[in-house]
Amino acid sequence: GVPPEFQTRIDAVTTALWEAAGRKAGTALQAERERSSVLASRLGEIEKLNRTLAAENERLRKRVSDLDDKQDKRAREFWDRVVIGVGDMLKRTGPKSAAEIFEGLPTEVRREWLSHAEPLGVTTLTKKLKERGRRDRYVGLVGEKWRYRPPGAEDEPAEAGAPKVAKRARKAAA
Repeated sequence: GVPPEFQTRIDAVTTALWEAAGRKAGTALQAERERSSVLASRLGEIEKLNRTLAAENERLRKRVSDLDDKQDKRAREFWDRVVIGVGDMLKRTGPKSAAEIFEGLPTEVRREWLSHAEPLGVTTLTKKLKERGRRDRYVGLVGEKWRYRPPGAEDEPAEAGAPKVAKRARKAAA
């Protein structure tokens, strides 16, 4: 064994070291707890911010969708007005080519056209006349000329003096 006086010193030094190590570990543990608390608080803030951003993102997506719907409706209404106007023009003037129709469009129609996605020109006008002519029947293409056709008409517009032939009859004959 160890002499008792050395044992007493060893016990005192060991106790002092053990207590100092405990204090140091306690201080480190407390600092770690505080850092964890700060991180948990920041994580809570980040999660709250993420929820807020997700809600704002959803609100903005809905707003963009609503604006797209409004823009689509506005474009449909514009082209419907243009085709009806073209039909009225053709009713007064008789058949015209797409280029002649384009040249006869009023300035305000051209100005509004520029606010839509489709490029200003005869090609776009022809495309829109064909789309709405099939669906709404305000105009119809015979050869190279567009003619007025009353809404709901069942017959294709005929050449001047030629008899009208129902679409179904032409299809049946083909």
